[in-house]
Amino acid sequence: MCLELPLEIVRVDPDGSARARSAGREVDVSLVTLSEPVRVGDWVVAHAGFALHRISAQEAHAALRIREETP
Repeated sequence: MCLELPLEIVRVDPDGSARARSAGREVDVSLVTLSEPVRVGDWVVAHAGFALHRISAQEAHAALRIREETP
């Protein structure tokens, strides 16, 4: 089963992709599905390599806490 992941943007590339980090790992994500601009430091929810939504840092940290607490 694949789950959406909250990711912090660490680099935005001119081609519409970004490097993002969460829980000590980095991944590349596409930003083409987002209608609003994304900057370094923003948080997004991603699934299957695509950023689906921009979320607040507070929402991201709450989601990460839930993931850590769930067996």
